[in-house]
Amino acid sequence: MSQPFEKLVDDYKPLILTIMKKLHLYRDHEAFYQIGLIALWEAHCRFDPKKGGFSTFAYSTIRGRLLEYLTKENQFYDRFCQGLPSEEGFHLEDPNPNLPFESDTMEHYCTGLSDNQRKWVQKRIIEDKRIIDIAKEEEVTTDAVKSWGRAAIKKMRMNILN
Repeated sequence: MSQPFEKLVDDYKPLILTIMKKLHLYRDHEAFYQIGLIALWEAHCRFDPKKGGFSTFAYSTIRGRLLEYLTKENQFYDRFCQGLPSEEGFHLEDPNPNLPFESDTMEHYCTGLSDNQRKWVQKRIIEDKRIIDIAKEEEVTTDAVKSWGRAAIKKMRMNILN
């Protein structure tokens, strides 16, 4: 191609960002964008006008490189990071779980809640149970548990503001 690469970067930045968005790449944004730029450079160097348009070739090259990087990243994680706490599974524990502050605070926020709403607060927020598990324990539908939660949150917000 006769076009300078800097101009190509300006023209194809939206394409790289669109591909990243379609692949749901929201963390390590700069690293993935850099991989996209490298792929654009490769497409620029390897493009053959006899085989079709540059935009299509650039799209497939950039998308392919990003997917290749994701595959390698997942393989690395599977090999070397098993057993380490993930971001989702990492929870901080209270070093002083028996302090009265927690129960006093929760009692203040739970003022005016029904028994079912208190059950929701205890099981969903404090014990971190899933809605479906709470529904099975209480022998009600998941929609009922969700309703308890919505009402509890609404009342707790009012308690916090007062």
